[in-house]
Amino acid sequence: MINYLSKIGVLSLVGILCAGCAEPGQESVADATDGPAAVQRAEPPEGLDPAARATWLIEAAQAAYADSQAAGHAWVTASRALEDARTAAARGDFASAGAQGEKALRLAEASLAQARTEEGAWQDRFPKPPAQ
Repeated sequence: MINYLSKIGVLSLVGILCAGCAEPGQESVADATDGPAAVQRAEPPEGLDPAARATWLIEAAQAAYADSQAAGHAWVTASRALEDARTAAARGDFASAGAQGEKALRLAEASLAQARTEEGAWQDRFPKPPAQ
């Protein structure tokens, strides 16, 4: 029950982070193409067979996860999805490996966007001295 609730919580948090942070009429962090939080969304090439697509997604997720680790904002959920993708690929279940690889990639991209947003945003959270 706890595991199920934690998954719902993580998915809700990712949804809020990616779509709910923007004002009406503004881009969300996930859609941003410029600015400090901009993260290029990686897409696999068209026409790959399931095994090649899964391999591409796993490699892209690993690279994005390494970037988020370097930024100090790696999410455990991305690591778990990446491990699930590797396990499914080792079993030969490339449909599941592709789905988990894409999940890991999107989570790693979101964590990297969060890291870039937090680079300066944390300063706004401290109380400012009154103007004299």
